[in-house]
Amino acid sequence: MGPVTRDPCIVTVHTNLTEYWIIVETSIKEPAQDEVLTEAQQKKQDEQKLKDLKAKNYLFQAIDHAILETILQKDTSKQIWDSMK
Repeated sequence: MGPVTRDPCIVTVHTNLTEYWIIVETSIKEPAQDEVLTEAQQKKQDEQKLKDLKAKNYLFQAIDHAILETILQKDTSKQIWDSMK
């Protein structure tokens, strides 16, 4: 039997979904209202918000329409997931 090869597309999808699931479980951390972020911190915050939006989109795609109506008011993927538990 030869060596096992991994499809790079599958590995990439798994890696991305793992990143999104971390966001779902932990949520994004919003800075305090009076906190001034550095450029690097703002970039990281923007990246986290984008990941959260993508995670919310994945959850919305997987949820029955009737249930979807009740969770559209949630702000983060973590809030959506917690309300479904």
